[in-house]
Amino acid sequence: MVKLTARLLENRSVLYLALIAIVLGVFASFGTRLFIMATQQLAELLWPGTNGLNQFVDIGAIPAWARLSVPVVGGLLVGLLVYWLPDRRYHGISDVMEAVAARGGRMNARSGVGAIAAATISLSSGASMGREGPAVHFAASFAAYLSELLKLSPRQTMTLLGCASAAAVSTAFNAPLAGALFAMEVVVGQYSMAVFAPIALATTAGYFATLSWDHLETWLPVEYTFDWSASMLWQMLLVGLVCGIAAQSFIALTRRVGQGLAWLALPAWLKPASAGLIVGGLGLLMPEVLGVGEGAIADIVDQRLAGSAVVFFLLIKLLATATSVAGGFCGGVFAPSLALGAAIGASLVFVLNQFGWAVDSQLFVVIAMASMAGAVLGAPISTLVMAIELTKTYDFLLPAMIGIGVSSLVMQIGEHRSFFRWQLAGRGVDLAASRDRSVLNEISVEEIIREQPLVELPQSVSVQSINRAFFTAKVPILVGQHDRAYWMIDLPQWRQVATDLPPDAMINLENWTLVSLRPSATLTRALEVFGDSELAYLPIIDRHGVYRGVVGREQIWRRAAQGYASARKLEHGVN
Repeated sequence: MVKLTARLLENRSVLYLALIAIVLGVFASFGTRLFIMATQQLAELLWPGTNGLNQFVDIGAIPAWARLSVPVVGGLLVGLLVYWLPDRRYHGISDVMEAVAARGGRMNARSGVGAIAAATISLSSGASMGREGPAVHFAASFAAYLSELLKLSPRQTMTLLGCASAAAVSTAFNAPLAGALFAMEVVVGQYSMAVFAPIALATTAGYFATLSWDHLETWLPVEYTFDWSASMLWQMLLVGLVCGIAAQSFIALTRRVGQGLAWLALPAWLKPASAGLIVGGLGLLMPEVLGVGEGAIADIVDQRLAGSAVVFFLLIKLLATATSVAGGFCGGVFAPSLALGAAIGASLVFVLNQFGWAVDSQLFVVIAMASMAGAVLGAPISTLVMAIELTKTYDFLLPAMIGIGVSSLVMQIGEHRSFFRWQLAGRGVDLAASRDRSVLNEISVEEIIREQPLVELPQSVSVQSINRAFFTAKVPILVGQHDRAYWMIDLPQWRQVATDLPPDAMINLENWTLVSLRPSATLTRALEVFGDSELAYLPIIDRHGVYRGVVGREQIWRRAAQGYASARKLEHGVN
């Protein structure tokens, strides 16, 4: 007991982070729940009789001009609101990924508040997008703000961003385990006990907190059992293949629609309104494509939307989602990818039935949902678990593994591994390179300063005296000071200069420019300075002008290698 208490005291930072994770999980879950309620209430106000864009039986009572104008006006409001955000664009899950990989978890809190407000308007006005994207970004931006207030380390901040993201996804889909895995798989990008423990605590705390406040409905209620047979193998391979191709097509279509809207050369704040006009027009053709798509998924699962109608829905929903994303509406792609997957599964059933093949409709729909979402998000493990949590049955586990595996393989063959990575590539962000830079940004040169005394030489000194100083000090760099001004001579550089000079030639040390680093400089900064020069060593001088020692190029690379090795161990769950 005494030893356990001692270890707990030694690791109080871990307990401190766990406590913050629990509080953050509760906040993120309540925030997400309030966001969902606000979106539904506003959608019911704008689209009366549709149960928040989930039931479309009575939508014909709304005049056509109103059904067309709501997305346009919503797009106009979103455009004006986004104009106020950083970079004048919507910030979502890809921005959280970038913050974790490249900025040590630092985020702009204003972008989180603005994004959640713009997303509320977007989704309630009919944009074909999901709630999870803005919910994750808002929760993560609050986590970053809280971390800054508490002065947490970059590693702790990145973990808390994962905690907030997990709680938001868990609440959005009533899937706590999938939310935790999604945060590690997509947001944080690593699996380890140090990351999993606080994320699990945050997700669980948030789930039970919101459960005590409001009953969470099962997102995809199905009553289904089946006996697995080898004949289903080719069916699941087909589902995975089609979903992988569809995911690639969705990204390509989004790019094309974006290029088409850019060709119109409209002001940035008008682009969402133009996209709203297209989405509203598509909604007149088939109202089920509007909004998040929960109602459409339920209709497809229960076969109220089937046959040629579901094929038409698939095409219209694909265009509506691509237009909403490319047009600047604010929302996620998780829920739309589930709706598209459901439509793909039902469409395959319809096509195969035309050729006389009798296949299981519910099986195709559920596996296609998981396969499409796994491919679009680049999150095969979390979507596999979500298929179980949403359906409340393990019967879909093996078929889902096959479908998700094939669709993910198709995505690996393509240009981009996921929709989020495509977004990041469009902004010139390489996650792997950013993670490497983040490792270097966490290490300061203060860790590897080598003590070396200042050299006392007159301001004007002979070549022979400098040679003697190098020989006596046995160091590759000389650093001295005259009247509070430092000078430095690097041995390789000195050899080039002194080769053609006689021993009695005089050198003015004021002419030897000082290139230095501060103790707080990161390894990234140190490598940049070394890269701009041929120097082997640099002096370290603090902000008060006090000389602290030197640091060498080889020392920097050695410490960087240690940092990379430690990061790789953490990513693979060794620590």
